[in-house]
Amino acid sequence: METQHPIHGNTVINMPKTRDMFARCRTDDPDQQRGSTGAEIHELEDNLQIRLPSAYREFLSFAGAFEMDGPYVGSDCFLVHLPKLQVQFLDYMAKTPALHGHDGDWFAFYGHQGHDWAWFYFDGEENPLVYHFDETRHSTVQIVASLDDFFAS
Repeated sequence: METQHPIHGNTVINMPKTRDMFARCRTDDPDQQRGSTGAEIHELEDNLQIRLPSAYREFLSFAGAFEMDGPYVGSDCFLVHLPKLQVQFLDYMAKTPALHGHDGDWFAFYGHQGHDWAWFYFDGEENPLVYHFDETRHSTVQIVASLDDFFAS
């Protein structure tokens, strides 16, 4: 049976590896975890005046509200973190020589303890390349093939 995307009813095609990983890691307690609603995602997009790629909207729809256990506990990658994450990442970019030249129409969707960041560019792709920088492991920006590959790794 195909899974239907809760926001626009399309068959889930963008994030199969990530969805499988979250299914294996998640609790069955609905009070502990839930995805973001379509209305919550639309509100974020309206507030930030953006249109997120469908793969990232899909991620938010099954994992975006909050996480009490699972693979991303302690990371800032959930809906509640995203507005502030944009400001923090802009400040981090300005202070980090390895990130100079990575300006443009980007969206930071992941931050971890102030040293590990991931973002994508608004380039029209529905499952865009991910740019990842972790100053504790790399001196250069790493490129990951897609949002699904980033979250599932």
